[in-house]
Amino acid sequence: MHIRVGIALAAAVLTQAPPRARVQTREIEYRQGDTVLKGFIAFDDAASGKRPGVLVVHEWWGLNDHARNQARRLAEAGYVGFALDMYGNGKVATHPQDAQAFVAEVTKSPARSRPVSWS
Repeated sequence: MHIRVGIALAAAVLTQAPPRARVQTREIEYRQGDTVLKGFIAFDDAASGKRPGVLVVHEWWGLNDHARNQARRLAEAGYVGFALDMYGNGKVATHPQDAQAFVAEVTKSPARSRPVSWS
């Protein structure tokens, strides 16, 4: 008898678990000079108030699914994850030569690789 009550009680508790995070994602377009950049933001829309944010900097391949998934994982953990776009227009490479070309383009101009002024 006690076992049946225990099982029923455990089932009731497990079915009343709090709702899981509802992670929302959006593509965000922003600019640095004339360059259009396309970032990716992920957040839990069930959370209210201020939350810490984490920037996800992609590998040399560009803003690919791996970077997006990291932003989603951060959102599931209670952060706002923003995966930035270093190359512009959401470029993604699948071959090392293409990735090298993207890096060379970004680093050839000192003005493009200079930090943004927030003032």
